[in-house]
Amino acid sequence: MGGNNPPRARFTVDDMTAGRDARGRAVVHAKVHNTGGRALDLTGALKMSQVSGSISAGPYPIDSGKSLAPGQSTSVNVIVTDQVTDGPWDVSLTLKSGLLEVTHEARITFPKGPGMASAVLSHHDRQSPLNWRIISASMALVLMLIATLAIIRPYRRSARGDDS
Repeated sequence: MGGNNPPRARFTVDDMTAGRDARGRAVVHAKVHNTGGRALDLTGALKMSQVSGSISAGPYPIDSGKSLAPGQSTSVNVIVTDQVTDGPWDVSLTLKSGLLEVTHEARITFPKGPGMASAVLSHHDRQSPLNWRIISASMALVLMLIATLAIIRPYRRSARGDDS
């Protein structure tokens, strides 16, 4: 109960960059910043879905062994082991450290040959805990309304003299 709680683990993914290595394999780079007060041991995977179609690919694991001290930044790399078109692709990068799990999304296009495309800003997944709280609160409100109507209805009938 004292005020000696350890600092929270937190991190951000600022941008993602699509590229191709010298062998022509698609690679996604993500810039990760440790914004919390604990060291992070990052694991995770990347999933891709083609913007103009029903093709999906992955999950592809991130390069392992990334430890990140508080205040440090690093580049997390994901090698796409399948042959994929240039895109555009909607990518979803889920990173974990202990119990902390964060998903970031971006729309990327791989370059035609070896090299890097322009970096694109990532954004948090739309399925954030806040959205679930709003949905849960709305459902609770609807259930309370239904329960209230179910309780009030028999009393209204007896007040009118409706015993049938």
